[in-house]
Amino acid sequence: MFGSQAMALDLSNYENTCAEIGFKKKTPAFGECVLELHSREGKTAPAKQKQAQTAISQGDGTPDHATCAKYGFQAGTTEYSQCRMQIDTARTQARQQQNEYEHQLAAQKKAKEEAQGEALFLLGMGMLAGSGPKRSTSINTVIQPPPQDMIFNLPGGKFMRCSTMGMVTNCR
Repeated sequence: MFGSQAMALDLSNYENTCAEIGFKKKTPAFGECVLELHSREGKTAPAKQKQAQTAISQGDGTPDHATCAKYGFQAGTTEYSQCRMQIDTARTQARQQQNEYEHQLAAQKKAKEEAQGEALFLLGMGMLAGSGPKRSTSINTVIQPPPQDMIFNLPGGKFMRCSTMGMVTNCR
């Protein structure tokens, strides 16, 4: 059952070609055309197979092939296939890392633009309220997180208090 389906799939290309040439489907001439095309390809198939074997043994001439050959792997071997797969995997990971990096840059740029917009808005609101630019924040001012205080229990019933402001932590 599967063999006849595979043959039908193979012959569909020939059928399309014969129909394009001008043969009418379901005629004896159409059938002869399909069989003729199929037999012609059968004669050229060994040449194509030989050409494919040569390409496998000599590689495809890409930089990836040259890299694997430089390490002594011969085209057509399992080791060569693994080398090519590792190169492809490394390239894919590098693309993913580059995409993540670009996404992070875009997010930082957006956050900076939003902070600048907010600073300008606050400046405008302050000016409308009658206060001068002294009270407004500068556009380039980096907004620091609020200070964090933490208390740690130490051995012997003692406590240590640490305050973090920005990137600096002080403990007493």
